[in-house]
Amino acid sequence: MKKSVSRDEISRIVDIFYQHEFKTFYVNSVDGNTFVKPIGIFVSLGLTTSMQTLENIRNILEENGYVVKLAEIKSRKVNNMFLNTLTKEDNPRQYKISSCCDNVFEEKEANLELQRLESLLTADQDINVLASTATKVSSLRKLIEKLSLTNGWSDHSIQLNEDNEYCIFHKNLNYKKESDFEYRVGIYVISKE
Repeated sequence: MKKSVSRDEISRIVDIFYQHEFKTFYVNSVDGNTFVKPIGIFVSLGLTTSMQTLENIRNILEENGYVVKLAEIKSRKVNNMFLNTLTKEDNPRQYKISSCCDNVFEEKEANLELQRLESLLTADQDINVLASTATKVSSLRKLIEKLSLTNGWSDHSIQLNEDNEYCIFHKNLNYKKESDFEYRVGIYVISKE
């Protein structure tokens, strides 16, 4: 006989293996309109957490005796409470960002940016400007190498952020908002075996 799921127990297990912030939600609607007694727990890991990590945590929960699957939920606020409905239980996909921000470089553009920065490294530069440019060259080179070595260019770009520093830009997310609805890809815990 299947037992109900303890939200605290799920959080405790996930916390052991996933050291970043995460959220848990009760799945409390079947039709998206009416509240029901919770029928499961949804674990939402980080915004940019990879599908592989989601799968790893799903496997850990399954090994601990839970009936688990990757899924998508849709949430909306009704009377100051969230109504959470399961929308996809088979092979959910992360949400692809369709429009990028400014200062985002794909592989070719990132390499051109690196060449541009390297050309600025001349002896006639002010020492502070030279040091700052050298730091940017080093940072950008490391990020390009990281994405190239991991074949990460299809899911990532490099962005020059508001602090004028280079960072990884994730093209796939586990969250999107459309109108009054929030969608999340994560782990759906149905019951304990």
